[in-house]
Amino acid sequence: MNGKKIILLDFDTNGFALDPFEKVLDVFNDASFFTVSTSGSTKGHIAYFINNEPTPQLIVGDAELNSWAVAYRIKVNT
Repeated sequence: MNGKKIILLDFDTNGFALDPFEKVLDVFNDASFFTVSTSGSTKGHIAYFINNEPTPQLIVGDAELNSWAVAYRIKVNT
């Protein structure tokens, strides 16, 4: 990998709940950017949550806007 460090995303050991998500990892340790475990349909699937005001954003690869996103005021980007 040309000297690049690979980091294992271990939700079972380091993950924690962040409403409404069951398991997240705080990427920068400042509550601004989270990796979200979304492995409900595909094992190991992840999304990213940007904790941005006034509109937090959820970045996913295969989703659509739904009532959950509207209720939590989260803009969904695919």
